[in-house]
Amino acid sequence: MSAALAVTSVGVIAGLDVVFSGLRASLGRSGLIDHRRDDLRGIRRGALVGAVAVLPAAAVFVLTAGSWTSSELTRSAGTMLLVLLPYAAVVVAALLVYSLLPWRWRYLASAAILGPMTFLRPAVACLAAVLGTITASSAGLGATIWLGTVAVLAVEPICDRLWTSDTQAPAASGIPPVARPASVK
Repeated sequence: MSAALAVTSVGVIAGLDVVFSGLRASLGRSGLIDHRRDDLRGIRRGALVGAVAVLPAAAVFVLTAGSWTSSELTRSAGTMLLVLLPYAAVVVAALLVYSLLPWRWRYLASAAILGPMTFLRPAVACLAAVLGTITASSAGLGATIWLGTVAVLAVEPICDRLWTSDTQAPAASGIPPVARPASVK
């Protein structure tokens, strides 16, 4: 595998992750409500937040590019892919079920696969970062890996916060109301 292919593969997985983080923030609690417009807005928001969040990692990558070899980059990214590819394959398969099949199957995909995979997401990302850093002999490459990992993991809480602030008005009691999709208002 070439360095370009390995880095591009990790980048594509990270890009999909930030887009899906925005989608998770927008999803409602009922599979019977059509909220595709809100989901598309969540996807766009995840992509935008992700693009901004990975800028520091991209800057370190560019600034320290001469401090590692192509083979080191291939080795680190390839090691990360050993963890990320199986996880991503399961998530993409569940998302295909979620998007293509009737609501009962969507609910099953969400409850049985996407929920647990979302729970495991930080551990999988950190495991990939640890393995990528162990195989990197350059501090710049290790810093890039960790900055990118932290950026990708920060997107979902940021999108959740942005989505919640869009869909909830402050309550007089101080207890926030339950979030609901904008299409239900």
